Amino acid sequence: MNWTHLLRSAALIGALAGTAFAEQIDGILMTTMCAAKAVKEGGDAAVKHERTCNLKPNCAKTGFGVLTPDNRFFQFDQAGNEKALKALQESAKKDDMKVVVTGDVQGNKIAVSNLKLEN
Repeated sequence: MNWTHLLRSAALIGALAGTAFAEQIDGILMTTMCAAKAVKEGGDAAVKHERTCNLKPNCAKTGFGVLTPDNRFFQFDQAGNEKALKALQESAKKDDMKVVVTGDVQGNKIAVSNLKLEN
């Protein structure tokens, strides 16, 4: 058995066992509550969503995530929520909170290892 075959077999076994693998997800940084509204509104609602709304206590307490161009929302773990809040507080952008997130994805949740707002 060669290494390539062995690695593919290990990846398949891990996938079948529900093991999460690090992935990169690009989209718009939003709170869980605001993302649900943006999906309903459609169009450019996510891009036009203002940074300051994400910082409002009622929105922020619902947690953060990334809304992808195909309207999938990946909710962050606690570490991701903390990284998102810090990035939003440090940003000078008004809206269009494009973000690149890396982490272990399991279903619609992501354990965030890295989060970077795009300029």
